[in-house]
Amino acid sequence: DPEREGGAGAGYAWEASGTGAEVRVALPLGEGVRVREIRVHVKTHALACDIAGEHVLDGELFAGVDCDESHWDLERRGDAVELVVSLAKLDPHQKWESLFKGGEALGAAGAALEAEVAEVV
Repeated sequence: DPEREGGAGAGYAWEASGTGAEVRVALPLGEGVRVREIRVHVKTHALACDIAGEHVLDGELFAGVDCDESHWDLERRGDAVELVVSLAKLDPHQKWESLFKGGEALGAAGAALEAEVAEVV
């Protein structure tokens, strides 16, 4: 859908839902990552993700989200497993130009995941 917001950064891909009310962020997980090794912190204007002790995503979101309606889950795509964070927009009619203000934001391990995201997306 060319009208739908979306994009990719180092270590992640993001896309608005069909209704535009949510933004879904997908991060590929390496083999052997356990659920207890995943930390997702959603604030009204910020998102941070740690996977297996690596800080892979951290930044100020493009616009506000409803923390209580946002959640994360694991999804399988073929042989790959992704961490998928669903962010409920505070303003479902606002188009996001990027996931984070000023473009992408990532932790030290984010660049290492970039090639994996390209294969999954």
